[in-house]
Amino acid sequence: GMITIDEPIIIPGGYTVNFSAGTRINLVDSAMIISYSAIHMKGTKDDPVVITSSDFSGNGFTILQADGMSIIENAIFENLYALNYHSWKLTGALTFYESDVTIINTKFYRNQCEDALNIIRSDFILSNSSFNNIYSDAFDADFSTGIVENNFYTNISNDAMDFSGSEITIIDSEVYGAKDKGISGGENSKLTIINTSILNSNIGVASKDLSIIEMIDSKVIACNYGLVLLQKKPEYGPSIMILKNTFMLDLKVEMLIEDNCKVNVNDSTIYGKEKNLGEIFY
Repeated sequence: GMITIDEPIIIPGGYTVNFSAGTRINLVDSAMIISYSAIHMKGTKDDPVVITSSDFSGNGFTILQADGMSIIENAIFENLYALNYHSWKLTGALTFYESDVTIINTKFYRNQCEDALNIIRSDFILSNSSFNNIYSDAFDADFSTGIVENNFYTNISNDAMDFSGSEITIIDSEVYGAKDKGISGGENSKLTIINTSILNSNIGVASKDLSIIEMIDSKVIACNYGLVLLQKKPEYGPSIMILKNTFMLDLKVEMLIEDNCKVNVNDSTIYGKEKNLGEIFY
């Protein structure tokens, strides 16, 4: 049923926290949920688990160093802010830190913080889920390993998918309308993108700071910049993209490649000549 929470809820480690189908939690007056235990949200298509904030003040849902795999299935996270409590600030409306998770058939809608979903130092699967009307980044994973499959991103005010120091496979997904980047890999990330489309975004795909991005059977359409490769941070180095059967159409600028970066297209290599692209985009 409907549960209204108006104060912090802290769940210690050593448990499994179960949310029944049809549960609806309303976080008001800057309330939050922080769990040191794995969570199991087992909603159904007709009766999802909903985590919302009717006054848009909810300080997010955070899972920290939980033992075991968390499972979220048929859930909705909407109208949430990130944790901001006694000078402790996070970026995600839903955050997993050193906590493995599988997320299936879940909707992220109208979240009002830097990341609708932030996964840090964790293994994850994110499938058959959607992000819509997101204030900044939709999904941000840092130093994680995961699979992103059959997800849909629309009306994203910053990056749809942003990865740092991560090894990620993206399959059968679509980005429509990211105001910054459709997919971004940085800080020595390894991304494999398969059968994925990025449309009507500022930058289709960006590879930064020693990252290697391989795109296979994918599309970048109607973006301001199709591909951008650069070195943003001095402690890292140049980046690489590998394109196999990747289709690019109706782009204002097809590729911007910084000096020392390169793009391999089928059997040919395009070497970068641009200077200081970081000053343009950051």
